[in-house]
Formats: sequence, structure tokens, C-alpha cells
Amino acid sequence: MRRSVGIGILLQTIYLAGALHVLPAYAATNTPLISEGAKSVEIHYSKLKELSNLDKETLPDKLRVKLWQDFIILFPYDNPYLAEAKRNINTLSKRRPPQLAEKESLDQKIKRRFAFLMGLDQKPISLDKKMGAWSGFVRDFPIDNPKLDYALLKIKGLRIEQKRLADKKGLVEEAVQREKLTRLAEQKQLAEEKWLAEETARKEEERLAEQKRLAGEEARINEQKLLAETIRLAEETPQQEKPSLPIEQKQLASPTEKESLDQKIDNRFALLMELEQKPVSLENQMGAWSGFVRDFPVDNAKLDYALAKITELRKEQKRLAEEKSLISEKADTVEVARLESPPPVKSLNKLTGYEGMSLIPAGKYVYGEPGTQETKILEAFYMDVKEVIQKDYERVASKNPSRFKGENLPVEKVTWEEAKKHCERIGKRLPTSDEWEKAARAGSSSKYYWGDSLGKNNANCNGCGSQWDGLKTAPVGSFPPNAWGLHDMAGNVWEWVDKSHNKIFKVLRGGSWVDDSSFVSPSASYFVLPDNKSHDIGFRCAKGTIIKK
Repeated sequence: MRRSVGIGILLQTIYLAGALHVLPAYAATNTPLISEGAKSVEIHYSKLKELSNLDKETLPDKLRVKLWQDFIILFPYDNPYLAEAKRNINTLSKRRPPQLAEKESLDQKIKRRFAFLMGLDQKPISLDKKMGAWSGFVRDFPIDNPKLDYALLKIKGLRIEQKRLADKKGLVEEAVQREKLTRLAEQKQLAEEKWLAEETARKEEERLAEQKRLAGEEARINEQKLLAETIRLAEETPQQEKPSLPIEQKQLASPTEKESLDQKIDNRFALLMELEQKPVSLENQMGAWSGFVRDFPVDNAKLDYALAKITELRKEQKRLAEEKSLISEKADTVEVARLESPPPVKSLNKLTGYEGMSLIPAGKYVYGEPGTQETKILEAFYMDVKEVIQKDYERVASKNPSRFKGENLPVEKVTWEEAKKHCERIGKRLPTSDEWEKAARAGSSSKYYWGDSLGKNNANCNGCGSQWDGLKTAPVGSFPPNAWGLHDMAGNVWEWVDKSHNKIFKVLRGGSWVDDSSFVSPSASYFVLPDNKSHDIGFRCAKGTIIKK
């Protein structure tokens, strides 16, 4: 992992490297030899005193004067060595006393430059240009300059004005960001309300469909019971209603009645034979043949055929039922842990519920760098919208190991085991590496989840264009979320995931405030020992899984 390196003092670098032969090249320029990145007056003064001990061949008087001039420009106020610096410049400059003509020429230059600067103050130019003009005046005329104190006060006033404008700009940007976050929150609330309404309607449809299915099932069962009772009565009828007349008297029945009954039986039998050629269910066929037996239980030449047909249909029903049961027993069953709907009640525990989480839908996603991307499929799960903050971590662990303190700052300096234990204590878990990348991409295939260009103020990294770049962690949610509502999936702090590398190292994803932009793409990862406690490592939790039988 690359870490930012503090800017060293130019004088110290030159002195220690023994490269003093390059100093004369700077003497003819207006570039300060002292780095503005190092802000310690004591360090600059100490190095200047060391350089004063060098001989004139190594460090000429002209270059000594320029070094002390740069010291005055960098620290024009709150500098206890300002008077000494002016004396040194005056002493070094007077080793060769100027002629009277030169003195008069210097006074004229100072007056002409000062008049120009006073006129410049009345023109609509930027503070940076004014600051450069007055700084050049101090650098060019550090001695015998009656306007020097005024120039230093002017520089101080310009710096105060710069700071005021920067603070005002920061407040405006903060208000815009706050309004944007409020608008996003309202959009998310509307989406959740729409989702809840659709979910309620879907459940109502399922309830009505289930009621309809149960009603149909009950009707079918009643019909089968009625049919069975009808068949039973039909089979018992020949014995119960058997005529008491002798056979001889029975044969004396009216020939006209006998002919009419035979005609009805033949007509019904013909209809049943036609029914067999049509695509009707076994239940309907069974009902038709049972009705034939019930209506013509005696004097029916087709009775034996009808009873045999009913027996055949019963065997076919039994065979189909056994075949369906066998197929059902052999089928593979997969149980998916049902992801509960986000509860609408406000009283739910914020740590153990789904509040503050976003649903990551099931389906395909691309992973890897653009040009070498592949496709994977994951089931749905939930992911924390923001990184775990110090307030929530301290509430569970009763400690706050972070270097940068703040309730709304991400917790850092936690090991992999500590992050895993925190998620488990609140009923969640660490996300897998694949889940993390899918959630970070939010359906995109670009280099960053907001596009292929880094842009400015999209994340907190070293070079991302935010006020926290390379300095410290930012409050969670300071940047716009991705398409699935997740904040800080790029930069701020590295995030632990539930994955090992070579059975020794654990995997980090997302980059941090101290890393450059190459580490904040969704595909970037880093391997460290699981007991690593760094002030740029944090985490977030996930919830939901798949259980297979």
C-alpha cells in the first residue's frame, strides 16, 4: 500500500545531499528556495543558521541574501526571527556600499513600484495576483525600504481575506451538498414507499389466489366424495330394489316399456363412446360412466362394460397419482433464505434491523478492470449504506480505537477479526469480495462507479479533489452515493471483506484517503495481515445469504 510522504524542506535536502553547487542557479530567479510546504519557522531558521557557517566560495553573499529574503516572504508575521533576518540582509548587502547614484536609483524604484501597487489595489483583479505583486515587492526591496512594514501588513490582510473567502465558499458548497443529500433522501423514501405499496399489493394478490385455490380444492374434494357415494349407491341398488315378483311374472312386462328402456340405454351408451374420443379429464369420464350405471342399474345389457370401464379409469387415476408423487420426491430442492422486507416501523433497533441498509438485487454483474471484465451471478443481499461510524462501533465494543476522532467519522484501526465480530454481534456479517464489488459497481461497468473520469469531489483519496485529500478521513456520506444508494464505496477508508489470499493475508477493498486514484476503482484490492491496525482501514456490514439442501 502506498502512503503519502511529507514534503521535505528544500534546504535540508540540498544540505544533506551535498549538492550546494546548484545554489547559484537559483540566485538569478524569483523562485523561493524554501519550500512553502514546510511551515515550521524553527526548522527554517535552524537550517539557515547552518548554511551561514559555509565559506563564501560555497555560498556567496548574493545567495545568502536571497535565502534570508525568502525566509521573510514565507513568514512575514508571527516570526520571532524577523528582525534578525532583516539585520542579516542589511549586513550582507552593506559589505559593498552602494554609490549615492545607486541609492537614489533604489529609492526611485521603490517609490515607482509602490505607486504601481497602490493603483493595482483599485483594479478588479484576483487576490492571488495582488498577493504575488506585494510579495514580489518585499522580495525585491527587503532593505532600505520605508514601505516594507506597510507591504507586510498588506500581505497579512490579503491572506486573511483569502481565508475568509475560502470559508464562505466551503459553507456554500456544504449547503449545496446538504440540499443534494436531502433530495436523495426524499427520492429514496418515495422509492421505499412505492416498493412497500407494490409489495402489499403483491401479497394481497397472493392471498386472493391462495383463497381461490383452496376453494377449488375443496370443491374438487366434495365432488369426489359425492361421486364415490353415487357409485356406492349404484352398486347397492340391484340388491335393495330387486323385484319381489316371480321370474315368470317379470317376463310378462309390457313390450312397449321394454323397448323404450333399451332405446334410452343405447342412446346414452353411444354418447359415452363418443366422449372417449374427446380430450376430457379422467374425473369427467368417471362421472359420466358412474351416471350411466346409476340411471340404468337393471335390464341393462351394457352394465358389465360400464363397470369394467369404471374399474379401468380408477386404475389409471391411481397410476398417475403414484407417478406424480415419485417425480415430486426425486426433484432437487433448494431453499433460499427469504430476505425479509424492510420493516416500516420506526422503533426497530437501528443496529440489528435493516435500517441503514440497501437491497442489492439478484442477477448478473461485471467484475474486473475495463477490457478484462467477466460476468458473475449473485443472489440478492443487503449492504450497509455507509461505513460503520465510531458512535455505533463504540456502542457495541465499548471502545474507539480510531486515530481521527468524531462520532460521524468512519471507525478505523480495527483488525479483520474485530470487524467480523462487530458485524456478528448486530446480526450481520462481513460482505464477500464478490458482493462488495457488485455493490460498489451498482450495475455500472466503467472504471469508477460514477464514470470513466476521476473528476473532482466524488471521493476522498489523494488527488480526488476533496478538502480531506491526503489529510484525514471524511464524515461518512460526504460524497454522492452510487446508483444503489451506497456512500464512500471509493476512498475514505479501506474496507475489510470476508476473503483470504494465500491462506495468510486478508483482502481490503475500496482504497482510502491516503491512496491515489488507482486504488479507488471497484476492481482494486489489497492484501494485508488480518491483525493490521491502520488509520485508513475500516469496514461495513452485509446481511442475507443462501442455504442449499
